[in-house]
Amino acid sequence: MSFENPENDLGGKENEVAAIPSVSKQAESDTPLYQPLDAGYIRLLKLLPGSGPDPISIQLQSASLEDPGPYTALSYVWGDAKVDRRTIYSGDTELSVTANLFHALCRFRDVSETRTWWIDAICINQSSITERTQQVGMMLEIYTKAERTVMWLGEDAHPNLEMLFKVAKARHEYARSKHIIERPGGKTPVFFYSNDLESMKIVVNTRDRYISRWVSEDARRLYTSPDTDPKLVTVAFRDLETGETNSGSEYVILDLDFDKARVLKAEKESFTDFYTFLLEAIKPAEFDLTDAQCIGILSALDYVASRPYWRRAWIVQEAIVSEKATLVCGKHEIDFDVFCLVYGYERSTELDVKNVILDDVRIFDFQSSLGMPMQVKNQSSDHISINFRSLLETISQIGLYRTRGQSKQMRDLTLGHLMGIFGEQLATDPRDLVFSLVGLLRHFSKLPLQLQWAETSIDYDLDVQTVFKKAAQHIVDSYPKHRIDNQPRRDYILSFVKFDLSRDDTSLPSWIPNWAANRGASKVLFAEDDPQIDTLIEYDANVQGDHLVLSGHIVGTVTMSTDIGDDENFYNEVDLYNTVVEQNLGTRYGSQADRFRAFWRAIVADNPISMRATDGDDIVPSKPDALRSWITLCLENCQKLQQIWPHRLKLRRILGPLIAHTKDKNKQGEKAYLLLRKLLDHIPVEMIDEAFKQDNNLDWSPTEAGVPRQFIITERGFFGTGLPGVEVGDVVAILSGSGNPWYLRKQGDHYIVIGKGWIHGLMYRDDEYHRRGWRDKVEVIRLR
Repeated sequence: MSFENPENDLGGKENEVAAIPSVSKQAESDTPLYQPLDAGYIRLLKLLPGSGPDPISIQLQSASLEDPGPYTALSYVWGDAKVDRRTIYSGDTELSVTANLFHALCRFRDVSETRTWWIDAICINQSSITERTQQVGMMLEIYTKAERTVMWLGEDAHPNLEMLFKVAKARHEYARSKHIIERPGGKTPVFFYSNDLESMKIVVNTRDRYISRWVSEDARRLYTSPDTDPKLVTVAFRDLETGETNSGSEYVILDLDFDKARVLKAEKESFTDFYTFLLEAIKPAEFDLTDAQCIGILSALDYVASRPYWRRAWIVQEAIVSEKATLVCGKHEIDFDVFCLVYGYERSTELDVKNVILDDVRIFDFQSSLGMPMQVKNQSSDHISINFRSLLETISQIGLYRTRGQSKQMRDLTLGHLMGIFGEQLATDPRDLVFSLVGLLRHFSKLPLQLQWAETSIDYDLDVQTVFKKAAQHIVDSYPKHRIDNQPRRDYILSFVKFDLSRDDTSLPSWIPNWAANRGASKVLFAEDDPQIDTLIEYDANVQGDHLVLSGHIVGTVTMSTDIGDDENFYNEVDLYNTVVEQNLGTRYGSQADRFRAFWRAIVADNPISMRATDGDDIVPSKPDALRSWITLCLENCQKLQQIWPHRLKLRRILGPLIAHTKDKNKQGEKAYLLLRKLLDHIPVEMIDEAFKQDNNLDWSPTEAGVPRQFIITERGFFGTGLPGVEVGDVVAILSGSGNPWYLRKQGDHYIVIGKGWIHGLMYRDDEYHRRGWRDKVEVIRLR
């Protein structure tokens, strides 16, 4: 379903269905094109043959979803429904569709055969709310019963797309071949097929040199004569399952595209056995990539990942539930699962696939991968705003959930969990942000509360606020009182809330997420990997009208709140720490050294990620060591700054970056000096002279959560961080079921939610404040 407008940031305007295709006046009335559908029926689109300049012609026919026959479902972004529309024909009736859909129809039309599709924009009468509600309720079955789903990204316009797709296919095929070759010996013959006769001859000669060792005794008896076709040779006999053979037959043919240089090199090397030789000889040219090729692939990945398609709400369900999904961009196409195995963030558990992101670029090995993204940015003619750690997040998550769904690992799936993972999707109709995930619950979850809610939740007669409130109440009511298998939860209702200054008394209560506006609110701050205080107060939340009523403890009041901005160089933070020292704040933490540690741990919310060791692709959970390294670095930098800029640290924050920029842009010292004098003529000459001679480059460590934008201190001396919006007078509260403290603001008999906090001294169960005990101070808190 596609009530989106990607050209307007995919968001469109609230309550505006901007992307509904307009049909001719004849069709808008009650014509045969859109006769009412019987219950359980859908419309299928017959895409008639044609090519080149031929008009796009279609026919619509109804079909029972119980037995619809073979068809392909299209998953795509409509595009801007108000501009650049194109005309297609159903008999004598003209239909106006968006350009992106028109290009898709041109791409998939066959020159001689009629093809059957299901395409929401045309197969659903978009002017009928009743039909939309009915058909959206059937979306799950529509995509699960399709022979395949085509994920249409649009026309391609990137020079490296061919290499991107080719590398994925080649590496997956090698992994499949490797998996078969490494299977135990058996009686199923494995053949190599290739037109590269020179490479095939080397394989045969090498095989025959190892004849006494390359097959089992039983299999060797089956191999009684040399191969008669030089393009098809026997290389092994294996014990294979039916799904691993060719169409269930009793043999396997591996169609190879040899890297001739690698085969010639392998021929001259010495191997312990024939199969070790094979695994090296059949590696494709795409197995090893140069830095230049990696840069080209990353650039193409950025192009693919930045396509509007991935922001669309409905694609999540469409891609995950489909039995077979094909990713198509212009003339290039690939099995989506293969694409995810080679470019996603998850390791394959069955095939040993060499992953570009994890193995070549090593994007999670922070020390080794920092240079690659910068090279992409520097070599690109266009500005590429890439966050390489989140570049393929949506794509990887969809691939992961496809895998989990196919292996039946999502029996405990909840709406809150889905909103936490896919909460950044966009839709012109905000209700689709919820409705688009309902089918996943129906298809995978085995939890009664989830299934009961899913059965009746889709209703386009409800307004946006009602849909959001019902979804929020469901998340509150179905949230478990205790951890499942002692695992932390990520679907706490307030985790989706972000303080919004524009909210007024007529909008949603502060505890109900405005999913249409708060993209990524659940992931913005504090990537705490092991929440500990969520069990301090047993979860007991319930909804009473517009109020969320739950147990909590008010820790204290905010007495200082400072915006420290997005400061990668930490100069604001150093100035702020000096203020803390001058005013003797934070004495609750103990000595000056203890206060120093507390301040800098609060600044990064205990997540100095690049200080952690890595083991392969995983970050070793060595937080204590990482924090010690981080504090040591902070101490060294603070001392260095004090030596370079005594008594004028605030001036350093302005002057230092400018000096560094001037030095970098102009290596001619005198000219740089004159430019600096002109820009800063209000600063004494001797100060500029001194500053220009100093080494101003400090090495701060990037953090997992990003640099917090708000620093707070409570009247009890706690240091903390939060998102913008926290004010003096707000309170810090521990709420039942939550792994973080919260900032709340008193309004009459209730509080409003300002945002999630990270407070040093309140985050861990063994913190002194929790050990002292405050259970007698737990009270009922009403949020609105």
